[in-house]
Amino acid sequence: MMSTEIWSVNSFSIGCDGSESRFIHFTGRTSKTFSGGLNQLHVKSKDIKHFCPKTKDRCCIAEYYEKYLAALGNRGPFYRRPLAGSSIRYGEQAVGINKLKGFMREITSKAGLQGNFTNHSGKRSCATQLYTAGIPEQEIMSRTGHRTETAVRKYKRSSNEILHEVSDVLNPPMKKEKPGNALLGK
Repeated sequence: MMSTEIWSVNSFSIGCDGSESRFIHFTGRTSKTFSGGLNQLHVKSKDIKHFCPKTKDRCCIAEYYEKYLAALGNRGPFYRRPLAGSSIRYGEQAVGINKLKGFMREITSKAGLQGNFTNHSGKRSCATQLYTAGIPEQEIMSRTGHRTETAVRKYKRSSNEILHEVSDVLNPPMKKEKPGNALLGK
């Protein structure tokens, strides 16, 4: 089964929690590394809930998903080819794996970004940003799909801010002035 066939419109739902926060909920069936068998009985499917910001000055990703899912007729494969024309319409056929792999490069190029961007570099940036924000490893793993701490730790990147914090902790303590030195100018 190709990874584009794993994701269907039914994998996504949009809702509100008790505090009126909108969210998008993704429930995955399997992943590219899931082959089944007894050694993978403990492997759980992805189950991610992403909340929209409560403030109106930030975009709510659930609104974009709502529009996209409606344009897909709320059924069928999630990744589909757009149809020509000015309205937002999609065909019934799923996008192939090779086309899907090239989306990140195409999107970043159209946005005028310089560099070699891939789906993996997006995943790496996501993990790095979450680490920098102080998000616990277990939550990062749930978003990136890594099963071990060792695998997800490869994405850690130090920022200057983090390096300064480390240096501040490891630097020697401030010099204490000796009682007579202040008067002697030493």
